[in-house]
Amino acid sequence: MYEKEAKSKYNILLIEDNPGDVRLVEIFLGESDLKNSDILNCRTLEDAHKALSSDQFDVVLLDFNLPDSAGIETLTSVLSTYPKSNVIVFTGLEDKKMGIRALQAGAQDYLVKGNFSADFLVKTLRFAIERNRNQIRLEKAQKEANAINERYTQIVNQSKDAISVTNYDGHFLTFNDATVQMFGYSREELKDNISSADLYAQEEEREKLTELLKEKGFVHDYALLLKRKDGKTRHCLLASTMVTTDKGEVEFHSTIRDITEQKEAQELRKQQELNEKENKIKEQLLTTVSHEMRTPMNAVMGMVGLLLKTELTSEQYSYLTSVKQSSEHLQKMINDILEHQKIQFDKIKLEHADFDLHDMLTNLINIQYSTEKEVSIETNIDKDVERFVYGDQKRLNQVLINLVGNSIKFTEEGKVSISVKTLEGNGKDIRLQFVVQDTGIGMPVDKLHTIFEPFVRVRDKQKKFYEGIGLGLSIVKMLIEKMDGTIAVDSELGVGSVFTFDVLLQKGKELKPSIPKNGVKAPEPMIINDGEQKNILLVEDNKLNQIVAVKHIEKGIANVKVDVAENGKIAIEQLLLKEYDLILMDIQMPVMDGFEATTHIREKLDPPIANLPILAMTAHAHFLNENKYKEYGMQDCIVKPFNPSDLFEKINHYLHQVKSNR
Repeated sequence: MYEKEAKSKYNILLIEDNPGDVRLVEIFLGESDLKNSDILNCRTLEDAHKALSSDQFDVVLLDFNLPDSAGIETLTSVLSTYPKSNVIVFTGLEDKKMGIRALQAGAQDYLVKGNFSADFLVKTLRFAIERNRNQIRLEKAQKEANAINERYTQIVNQSKDAISVTNYDGHFLTFNDATVQMFGYSREELKDNISSADLYAQEEEREKLTELLKEKGFVHDYALLLKRKDGKTRHCLLASTMVTTDKGEVEFHSTIRDITEQKEAQELRKQQELNEKENKIKEQLLTTVSHEMRTPMNAVMGMVGLLLKTELTSEQYSYLTSVKQSSEHLQKMINDILEHQKIQFDKIKLEHADFDLHDMLTNLINIQYSTEKEVSIETNIDKDVERFVYGDQKRLNQVLINLVGNSIKFTEEGKVSISVKTLEGNGKDIRLQFVVQDTGIGMPVDKLHTIFEPFVRVRDKQKKFYEGIGLGLSIVKMLIEKMDGTIAVDSELGVGSVFTFDVLLQKGKELKPSIPKNGVKAPEPMIINDGEQKNILLVEDNKLNQIVAVKHIEKGIANVKVDVAENGKIAIEQLLLKEYDLILMDIQMPVMDGFEATTHIREKLDPPIANLPILAMTAHAHFLNENKYKEYGMQDCIVKPFNPSDLFEKINHYLHQVKSNR
C-alpha cells in the first residue's frame, strides 16, 4: 500500500470558467469516495495564480481555454510559476493531440471533456497524485544520496584522525586535512615531495610493517612512533588495508590516530597511585584524630546537659543552649569526617523536623560572635521567607556554620553577611537561597573549581596555609546536594568571596519559643543616675545588631530607654522630635552613613542637639587605635563585637558628663 493510499480527502483546485463543467466535476466527485475533498474553483488564470500562491493543492484540474489565456500557454504559465504543481488538463473532443502536448510540457495527465465518467475521473486523480508523490520521493532520495556523499566527505575532512591513500611506493594519492595538521607538512609537500616512508621515526619499523601488510593484507591498532616536519615524535595507532585496484595497482588505505596524550597519561598513573595512597593516609589520620576528639566532646556535652537541669535565668539558659548547640554541631562535624565516604555512597539519611529558621540564625550568630577578629556579622532575611520550616535543621545549620566560620577565618576585618530569600514556593515545598558573603582575602579564579574537593586548603599571598584539614567545604557541598540543592562560589583576590546555595525545605508548623520567658532572678542592672530616665539614640541598620545592643543596654543599665534609627537621615529626623542624652552611631549605613550624620548634627543643628555626645560603633578597630572618630566630631569609639562592661562604662561616663554640663 502506498504511503497515503487510503486518503479520501484532497485539496483540489479546479481552473474552469464553464459552470456546467464545474458542476459536472462536483457531481462526479460527490458520488465517489472523494466526496469530502475540498474543491476551489477559479474562473480565470489570474485568480488561479493567486490561489496557488496562498495554498497547497494535491491536484490542479486545468482547462486550456480560459478567458485570459488559451492552449498550451495556460499550462506553461502555471508550471513556470509553480513548478511543483500536480496538473491534469481538460481538452475538447477535437483536441486530443493537445493532451499529448500537455503531457510533454509537464502535465501529469489529461481528460477529454464529455468523454469521462466519475470512476475514470477519480482514478485519474489518484494516479496523478501518486505519480507526483513518487516523483517527489525520487527527488528526495536523490537529495539524501547527495547529502550522504557530502556528509561522508565532510566526515573525512573533519576527522581528527589522519586518513590517506598511498600507492605501493608510499606516495600520497589522497589525504584529509588532519594529515596536514598531524605531520606539519603543507598539502603541496605531501603531494609532491613527501612519502609515507619519510614519516617513520625508525626505519626498521617501516620495513617490519611493510612485511606484515604483505603477509596479512591489513593491520589494526598497530603502534608506531612517527615524526613531524619539525622533528617532534608522536605516538600513533595505525589501521591500514592493502587494496588492489581494477588496474592491478596496489594501494594502502590508512587511518592514523595520534595517542601521544594518552601515552603521556599512562606515564602519570604511577604518580596518581602515589597520590591516592597519600589521600588514604590522610583519611586514616583524620579518622584517628576524630575518634580521639570524641571523648572530650562527650564530656563537654554531658556537663552542659547537667547545667541545663539546674535553675537558670532565661539569659543563662540562652547562653547554655548556644553552647549545647555549638557542641552538638562540633560533634556532628566530627562524625561527618568519619562518615565522609558514607555520604559519597548515599548512606547518610536526613532527619526532618519542624524548626524556627530565625532562631537558628540567631544562635548561629551568637556562636560565631565569639571570634576576637574585627568582623561584624549581618543577616538579611526577606519578608516572604517562612519562619517555621520543615527539614534537617542540624545539616542546614552545619552548612551555615561551615560557610560563616570559613568567611570569618579568611576575613581579618570587615563583615560577613548572611542573606536568605525564597526562590520557589509551590504548595508545601519551599526552595530557599542562602548567600554568605565576606570581605576577606578572596581566592584566585583559577582555583575556584577545586574549592569543594577534599583536602583542598587555602593559602594567602605569603604562601601561608590557614588552619584546617580541607574537608569542610567538601562536606558542605555533599550535604547541600543531599538536601536537593546546589552551591556555587564567586571570589576575587583582595575583595572577598560569595557562596550561594539553595536547599529544598517544606513549610513547617509554628513552634513555641525555645527560650523560657521566666527564670531565676537576673543580676541587678548598673545604676548610673538618681532615678531620672535617660534616652539614648542607637543609629544602626542591622536588625540583629540592634537587638543585641538594645538588650545589653536596657538590661545592664537602669532607667535607660533606647530608641533605634536605621540610618543617619532617620536619626536626624528623630533628634528634632525627641530629646536625647547620648547617640550611639554606626559608621556604615545606607542612605546616610555615620560620618555624614555626625557632620550634619555638629554643623547644621542647634545646641543642645549639636553638642550631644556621639559614640562611634564600628567593626574597624583602627578607628579606635588611630582616634579616627575624633576627626568626624565623635567623642569616643566602641568596637564591635563590643564588650558589655566597656560599653556600660563609656555610656556611664558620657551620661554623667551631660548631667554635669546641664
